Amino acid sequence: MPTAARALPPEYADAWDGLRFDSGAFDEVYELSAAQHVVPEVPARAWVAAANGALRAVDGRLELLPASFVRAERRTMAGRKRLSGTLSNVACVARPAVAMRLHRRPARTRGRIGKLADLKARRQLRVAWQRRLARAWSAVPFDRVAFRCVMDQVQRRISANVPGGVPLPQPTTATIAVGYTAWRLAASFFLRALDPHCDVIPNRLFERLEQEASGYKLVDVGITFVIRKGRIVVRRVHPRGPAAKLNIRQKDQLISVAGKRVKGLDLDAVDRLIEGKAGTTVKLVLRRRRRVRRFRIVRAEIRRSTVTGRVVGRERPIALLRLPQFASRAGQEVAEEIARLGAEAGRPLRGLVLDMRGNTGGWVDEAAAVADLLLDGGVIASVRSRRQASKTYRAKRDKGDLTMPVVVLIDGGCRSSCELVAAALRENGRALVIGAPTWGKGSVQGVFEAREGPWSVLLTIARYYGPSGRSLQALGVEPDVPLATMMRKQGKRRREADLSTHLGPDTHVARRANPLLTPALRACVTAAAKAPVASLPGLPKRDAAVRAAIDHAGCLAGPK
Repeated sequence: MPTAARALPPEYADAWDGLRFDSGAFDEVYELSAAQHVVPEVPARAWVAAANGALRAVDGRLELLPASFVRAERRTMAGRKRLSGTLSNVACVARPAVAMRLHRRPARTRGRIGKLADLKARRQLRVAWQRRLARAWSAVPFDRVAFRCVMDQVQRRISANVPGGVPLPQPTTATIAVGYTAWRLAASFFLRALDPHCDVIPNRLFERLEQEASGYKLVDVGITFVIRKGRIVVRRVHPRGPAAKLNIRQKDQLISVAGKRVKGLDLDAVDRLIEGKAGTTVKLVLRRRRRVRRFRIVRAEIRRSTVTGRVVGRERPIALLRLPQFASRAGQEVAEEIARLGAEAGRPLRGLVLDMRGNTGGWVDEAAAVADLLLDGGVIASVRSRRQASKTYRAKRDKGDLTMPVVVLIDGGCRSSCELVAAALRENGRALVIGAPTWGKGSVQGVFEAREGPWSVLLTIARYYGPSGRSLQALGVEPDVPLATMMRKQGKRRREADLSTHLGPDTHVARRANPLLTPALRACVTAAAKAPVASLPGLPKRDAAVRAAIDHAGCLAGPK
């Protein structure tokens, strides 16, 4: 089960078309979360979020606010401006103590922001508003009963006037469809208020996301496409696929497949055109700038490996391994790629750089397998949940273990299982970690198939801990050697702890110093950085972070 599944992206919203999601489906979502989520009590903010989600189905500019918050905000000029839309009372007979107002925001006019400082100031104002609103809701007894009161009003609004302002009698196809959307958005907002990694996902979409995370076998030509600005372009040519030997590059635009133009098609439709029986041929037409190129490619059964590598340096070869996610067989593929690079170098590898920048996680067992490959013993990580006994991953001594010095390159895109590996290698004194702080997603998600319909509920069921017992949730992994350029970029981006509904760490184990980081190593790296780039054949151009990682790996390896 992949542990880094994401919330349903907006571009996949049509995956819900034709599915009946009603109050019974919402109740099942609530019951599952109450029974399985790592936090035992459902916070009041989840019921507020569910109500606002349902209101969004009726009108995207509606929001529910506490009456006390509205009164306080309207005492200030900024508050009066923010609440300049229409306000109406929301009464709940079953919960008379819950005084609420329904605010319909005015139409937003998107002004152009000339300076970065102005954009930051606007973001800070928005965050401050959200924090004040969260504090106000915490003082209001908003619960499941109050949510039902709001849902009754939502249903009345849907029956009286569907979006577009056209009154329709009930029941009609339009009112039923909006009602299903209201309950589905209520469930989605409810789950995301528990923490940002929970959601409800239709099975047809979940199966596709699961395949993408697994490195599954398929028959095609070995090209991954993406839609950019309405065009289908090449995102990646897989090194083990049939297209690898052809002159196909990133950003090439796909024009047609087997004589059929692809304009207006989605990626699933394109994949269906390309896929076929192994050994058969498919014709692709691509455009690069203004030149049209035609290719005849023989389909083959391939496994989409996510592990790629190269050798840097001749006299003292160092393996540079790129690992963007932990798909199935990641541990085995890392071992195979290291063996291939060793054969290519023609001599023993002196070091290993594990580039995990942007690694969004994946399969926990595969992440543990990669860590086990580099450790000869000790704890890799532990997983603690509310419903089951804690599980500890331990490294075993094996004749295939890799013993060369290791440098791990991380950034703010490194999440979940990626952080597990970085923490395991660092806290065991096995690797030096450089780059920028990781995202801080130290939680595990479980998938529960619903009884009410063909969808599944994604819930956070456990947390990750490093070998020392230090929680990774909202803390992440701090680099031993921060790289200035990466730290500057990181400062402009959000992390897990910046998300309004994130789970906080539940342990406070102090961070240990890495014994590999010595004054002698620092001096060696300073000297190595002055060497010309030409002395490191195979080094990627214009990637200062990789250069720094190679220098550290070489210094860890010591003299010849």
